[in-house]
Amino acid sequence: MPTTRAVARRLIAETLGGGAFTVLTTTSAGALGGTTVVSTNIAEYGDDRFNDWWCVLPNGPGGSGSYEARLVTDFVSSSGSLTIRTASAQVGNSVTFELHRYNPLITHLALIEGIKSCFGDNVLFRERLDETLVVDNMLLNSDFETFSAGNFTNWTLTGVGASVAQSTTIRWHGSDAAFVTAGATASAIYNQSVTSSPGDANIFDPRNMLWKFGAWVYATSADTARIQITDGVDTESSEYHTGQMGWEYLEVTLMPGSTITSVACRFQVAANGSARIDAAFCTVSPLARLAIPSTLQRGPTSVLIQADRNKQNAPYVPWNGWHVEGENETRYLVFDAHPPSGHRLRLVGRSALTEPTADTTEMEIDEPQNRLLILKSAAVLMRMMAQEAPSGQRQDYIARSNELQEEYLGLVRSGHMRMYQPVQVQMARW
Repeated sequence: MPTTRAVARRLIAETLGGGAFTVLTTTSAGALGGTTVVSTNIAEYGDDRFNDWWCVLPNGPGGSGSYEARLVTDFVSSSGSLTIRTASAQVGNSVTFELHRYNPLITHLALIEGIKSCFGDNVLFRERLDETLVVDNMLLNSDFETFSAGNFTNWTLTGVGASVAQSTTIRWHGSDAAFVTAGATASAIYNQSVTSSPGDANIFDPRNMLWKFGAWVYATSADTARIQITDGVDTESSEYHTGQMGWEYLEVTLMPGSTITSVACRFQVAANGSARIDAAFCTVSPLARLAIPSTLQRGPTSVLIQADRNKQNAPYVPWNGWHVEGENETRYLVFDAHPPSGHRLRLVGRSALTEPTADTTEMEIDEPQNRLLILKSAAVLMRMMAQEAPSGQRQDYIARSNELQEEYLGLVRSGHMRMYQPVQVQMARW
C-alpha cells in the first residue's frame, strides 16, 4: 500500500519520539467557537503538557471535512481539554486528531525535501515510461494528451458551431483522443501551424522539401473525416475515412513552394459530422535531436522503438545508438544512428517520488522502503528546527539530525532497501 502524506507525518513523529500522540479521538464535543479539543484519553498527562504543540485535525473539526492544524495554547489535564487557536468550526465528538511537537507545515516541507534528497542520492525514485516522442515528428501535443480550458494545447479549432472534446474511452494511444464535432452548416477544421521543431527550436525553412502528415482517425460515417496539409497556397488532402466504425490510418504529403514560410496540418470534419483523431505526426527531414520530456528527470536508461507503427499495441524493441546532450535547461536525445521516421519511441527513465500536497496524496513507496524517506525527512526537519532554535538548543537539533542521517546512510549502504537499479543492455540495431 503506497505511503500517504498523513502516514508519513505520523511516522516522522514516531521517529522523533511523538508517535504516541498521533492517533487520538475526541471523547466529547469542544466549545461552540471551535477553541477547544476534548479527549479524556490524554487526561493522564499533567497540565500544560501540550502547550505550544500542534493539534492536527486530518478530516477537519467535524470529522468529514478538510485538513486543519492549530497551535495548542493551553492544556487542562482534569478535563483533557486542549485550548487551540480557533478552528473553522466546533470540534465534534469522536473526531480523529493528532498532536505534534513540531509544526506540521514544517514537517510537510521537510518531507518534500526528503523526497528530493532521496532522489538526488539515487535511492528512492519512480520508474517512468514516456511514449510521447515520435521519430522526426514536428507537431506538438500530437497525442492529444494535454487538454486545458476546453481545448487541446497547440491546436486551433475553426468552423461555425464546431466543438472539440476529450475522448478517453475511444482512443488510439495514451489516455486521450480529440473528438471534433462540426456545426450544422460548416465543416470543422482542427489545425496546427508548424513553425519550429520541438527537438531543436531554430526556425526551419520548409521550402522545396517533402512534408508528410499522418494520423489515426475514427469515424462512423463515410466521407466525414480526413486530414490535410497546406502551405497557405496549396492544400493536399488524404482520402476520407471509410466510415467503418474503427480506427484508420490516413496520410498525406505536400511539397511547399519557394515562397512559403510555414506549413499547417489539419483535421477536417464535414458539416453535421463528428470524428476522432489521435497519434498524429508530421515529418519533413531527420531531426538531429528530440527534447526529452520533463517527466523524465533522470535518464533515459533505455530507449525502445515500435516494431510496427501500424499496430495499436505493437511491441517495442530496444534501439541502440543514442546519447543525451544538454543545452540550458533542456536535455536532448541525440541519435548516433537514426531510427525509422514516424515510429514511436518508448523512453525509460526516472523521476522523484510524487511530492504530497494533501494528506491523501500517495508516494510510490511502501514498507520497508518508506523508512529511508522517513529518516531523511526527520533529519531535514531537525536541521530546519536548528535554524530557528535559541543558541543553547541549536547543537541538540544538529546532533539529532546527524544521528538520523547516519541511520539513513546505514540502511542505504546495506543495500536491502534501495530500489532496483536497472542496467541497460545494448542491443543491435534493426
